[in-house]
Amino acid sequence: MLKNFLLSVTTVALLGLNACKNGAGDNPEPTNPATDGVKPAFNADAVWVDGFAPGKITLNQKTGKNMVADAQGNIYVLATFTGTVDADPGTGTANLTATGSSSLLLAKYSNTGQYIWAKAIPVDVKDNTPSLTLDPAGNVYVGSSLTGSVQLTPEVTLNAGSYKSTGTLYPATIALVAKYSSSGNYIAAVRYPNNDAVPSSTASNAGGNAVLHDIAADAGGNIYIGYINPPDNSGAVFAINHHHVAKTTGSGTPLWDYSFNNGDGNGTFRTDVNSITLDKDNFVIASGYLSGYARYPFHYPPNPLLLTDIAIPTSFGGIFVGKIHPESGKYTWVKTVNYSSGAHVNIVHHLITGADGSIYLSGYRDKDAAGSGAVNMTTQHMLYKFSASNGDVVWQKAITAQTVTGRSGLALNAGGDVILSGTYNTEVNTGGATPLTGTAQNNIYIAKFRADGSYVSAQNITGKTATDQGSSYFLTTDNSSHINMLGYYASGQGTITNYVYLAQLNDK
Repeated sequence: MLKNFLLSVTTVALLGLNACKNGAGDNPEPTNPATDGVKPAFNADAVWVDGFAPGKITLNQKTGKNMVADAQGNIYVLATFTGTVDADPGTGTANLTATGSSSLLLAKYSNTGQYIWAKAIPVDVKDNTPSLTLDPAGNVYVGSSLTGSVQLTPEVTLNAGSYKSTGTLYPATIALVAKYSSSGNYIAAVRYPNNDAVPSSTASNAGGNAVLHDIAADAGGNIYIGYINPPDNSGAVFAINHHHVAKTTGSGTPLWDYSFNNGDGNGTFRTDVNSITLDKDNFVIASGYLSGYARYPFHYPPNPLLLTDIAIPTSFGGIFVGKIHPESGKYTWVKTVNYSSGAHVNIVHHLITGADGSIYLSGYRDKDAAGSGAVNMTTQHMLYKFSASNGDVVWQKAITAQTVTGRSGLALNAGGDVILSGTYNTEVNTGGATPLTGTAQNNIYIAKFRADGSYVSAQNITGKTATDQGSSYFLTTDNSSHINMLGYYASGQGTITNYVYLAQLNDK
């Protein structure tokens, strides 16, 4: 059930809070969680905050996008859910019930947090990482992995099919991208790869797997899929993840598919694409994790290399960023950001591009304890700006905070400022004269930087009790100086219960 969190506003008046379903009006009085079930929210200068029923909604920890906003400021949310949830934060009811162990929730809200529509998509895949995107016309694309079958409408059922490895037939996991209108009406769907013909194939190896991580769509309705081909069931030496970026038409005709190739020949090479996006010229920007010694590109199905084979040496857990031509699929350039210690973990969370084509990336890395040779869990939240022309780092920031390695949020506002959010425990310095401090177990910061990397401001969002836990996973902005934020909130009063919240803050 979707309920409004109650806010304790620290510096500005509450501009508007939707009526709670427990009968609270426009100016609700503080409530007692022990008696009415409404959990307290974090302290924040917020326009509104809504929350899903505890424990039933799951957001992506690493890959893909679970929130996007259209040109009118409407907010789309995608998540995995179990049981029954009420997607309407107002006095109405919009119950959705998951089939199988889980389903996908796709919902649309106005810029004022009002419910517009929601639907349940019965895709049930273990460890699924669904992703959401819009095309320039405002159509909505939902990407997911698919094993078995899914019934998208009463007339449309799609199957993942099978693949062959060393002559043996196995159930496949594929990438599914479903297209909806801005009103939530189903339009079409694409499977990648399409394994329909595999069972009748005489080849010893045919068909394929694709675990979807992120998607993008252009004005022509073409779909770009970032995925990994996971280890198969053959026990082969090279049964490790390799990332791919593929392009198909809106009707599912494959156009190209490229991957980094194994460069060291010993089977230890691995790549993982975390995020893809399109820049102003429709070039594909891809980023993710790289380990070993890579070469690019490798074309699937195997074809002669269409670009000079270039070695990319990396350390364990390096981050890569690459720019791909939308028509040929060729990598224009690939750059890596590496660290010497083999014990580091470097993760890409978000990848976005500015109006001038500049590339911004957020993520985190583990920071070594100074001089000890050991690794502690002091996390550096990383923010990079890359040149669109050659991928060189224009500037970078490392925000050190004693925290869990939770996902960060990243967005650009209408003025081209960079908005970064993250989680911290007690203190964090985002670049201002005074560090931010929080009183809860996990607190949220939102920091703003100019396009040249200069610090502008920061907001602090902290819990009401010492055991409260907050996190910010996704950010979007609008043309009305608002920041929309999606993440988790755990109330520390009594039994700690996790909520997924959707909030709107003023962009200061």
